[in-house]
Amino acid sequence: MIFFPETVITLCIRCAIQWITSRSETSDLRNLIGDICCFVLLTPLTAISAWLCISGAVHYSYSPLAGPAAWETVGLLSLSIFLIVVYLIWCLVGLYARSHVVILYRSTSACCIHGSKQLRI
Repeated sequence: MIFFPETVITLCIRCAIQWITSRSETSDLRNLIGDICCFVLLTPLTAISAWLCISGAVHYSYSPLAGPAAWETVGLLSLSIFLIVVYLIWCLVGLYARSHVVILYRSTSACCIHGSKQLRI
């Protein structure tokens, strides 16, 4: 093994911004844009739907005109909990998938700086 003290080899790892700006995998970028659009649409929709279910359950549980509406209350509360759980699972799966793609990009497109030259590995 020959040692060259004047030669410095540095491994640089690419970040997520470089993954977004690179045009190597357009399907990954389309999937990211689709996930962002779904997140923007589903977040307020989930919040409003859960609020409506909870307020309906409170209305049915305290309304003297509704009578004994225990099943409606339980049904609306379980519906709101199910809706929130499914939304959170979707967020976690989407976040895991996008982070996995970025980690894969970082590991496959690292670069090596040898002296003043930048080489792709």
